[in-house]
Amino acid sequence: MKYVDPERFDFLVRLSPDGYFLAEISGKQLRGTTIPSAALHLDYLGADRISNNLRHCGWPQVFVTDITGVPATADMLRQTPMPAKPWLPTTLAELKKIPTAEEKRRLKTEPEFAARVADLYASAQR
Repeated sequence: MKYVDPERFDFLVRLSPDGYFLAEISGKQLRGTTIPSAALHLDYLGADRISNNLRHCGWPQVFVTDITGVPATADMLRQTPMPAKPWLPTTLAELKKIPTAEEKRRLKTEPEFAARVADLYASAQR
């Protein structure tokens, strides 16, 4: 299964199953094209909004595709890569190996890091 980043402009609006893609909207006029590279390229949210609006306006077969014309599925969008979690120290010795400037920055910007540091110092005082 291929993954498609929903925030990239890698989506098209397919007007009909016979291969016409949305190329332009001008007032109430639509212009279609059979050439994907000549179609309007959108992010997923934009393509989905246009598709929903067109369905409400009498275009029942409109749907969102990737840039190759394959219908966009939930599985394509669901596999968004999660950002890697930053490493957290497990002992005070590991914490002391972190440069002071980095430790201060992480204490301000990473709640999980700040909580871990507090736990390490609290367990050391017992």
